[in-house]
Amino acid sequence: MKKIFYITLTICLCIAFGLFLINQNTDIIKNLKIRTADQVKKDEVKYSLKNSPFYKQYFSKKNLIVFNIWATWCEPCLKEMSVLNKVKKQMNNSDIIFLSYSLDNDSLKIKNFNASKRFDFKDITLENYSYKNSILLALDANKNEINNSIINISSTELPETFIIKNGKVVYITKGMINYEDFLEKLKSFNSQK
Repeated sequence: MKKIFYITLTICLCIAFGLFLINQNTDIIKNLKIRTADQVKKDEVKYSLKNSPFYKQYFSKKNLIVFNIWATWCEPCLKEMSVLNKVKKQMNNSDIIFLSYSLDNDSLKIKNFNASKRFDFKDITLENYSYKNSILLALDANKNEINNSIINISSTELPETFIIKNGKVVYITKGMINYEDFLEKLKSFNSQK
């Protein structure tokens, strides 16, 4: 009889503690979504790469794209921006599209940072936020093609800069770019029509 009492008491305490935690953080309840497998599949299609503004406006086109992944909390990213701005200025007379995507989760931080005009790249984070996973997975898949890798390792070392040509990632730099090397690579891909 004592055993049943202690088990019941333990269960009640766990439920009470869980309710206490949930009550302390109402964001858990607000963000809790229970979805069926069909709903998950519909969202995967809805938020696929091909439905993203990034794909429709840039990735599917024939242009050469420099795509930088950064974050406001990433010191190397912030240091690299002046170098990337210099690359963009050097290639000003070309048809190269310069884009950036922040991994920040705080849209206000991204808006405020972009308003500071420290980075000359067009930031496409906010209009593509719902497609973040699809975009990053597509770039990861392209990385494996370049590296001839069978294993798909999905990690992001920031900053990370991609050169994309005809919808394919043709060059990747993890960490800060070297101005001369990156500019040389970019010029060589730009001269290949």
